[in-house]
Amino acid sequence: MIWGANVLKHINWRKLDKNHQTAAVSPPLTQPNQAAMQLTTAQSTTSVGQLVPVTIIVHTSGLPTDGATAVIQYDPKLVSVQNVVAGPLYKDLPKPLIDDKLGKITLSGLADVKSYVSTNGILSTVNFTAKTKGIANFMLAFTKGSSRESAVAVQGKQMLGSVTGTTITIK
Repeated sequence: MIWGANVLKHINWRKLDKNHQTAAVSPPLTQPNQAAMQLTTAQSTTSVGQLVPVTIIVHTSGLPTDGATAVIQYDPKLVSVQNVVAGPLYKDLPKPLIDDKLGKITLSGLADVKSYVSTNGILSTVNFTAKTKGIANFMLAFTKGSSRESAVAVQGKQMLGSVTGTTITIK
């Protein structure tokens, strides 16, 4: 199943109201009327065997979002997924799809059926374990306008305009 397309196709449309969650994050530069997604980590270096938390932040640009999907790509020779911690941004978080052989994890979040999310916040945090020395790049799969990769849904339309990845050096 393609989760980005799933978020866009299976949205339960509703009246807009002011009940949504917030999180304090600094947004990347975005175009008007486009959302952004960013991977962040508090550490730039780590050691083999250590936990590497990578947080997925959605910047809505004030748009009334119905859901988001993040498709993270990583080098499975350098890191492996330990666990996923749901963030507070979206109420419904389906089980993530993890492929540690290909180095790909797909996570989605859906707003509550009676509200939308128009604030910036954390979709999820993926905790990776550092396996071997090297430079671990974490990227969001993204093609502008496509719902087959990372996406942010606004009334059935893909409104994600930009993505930012992160890098960690494993010593």
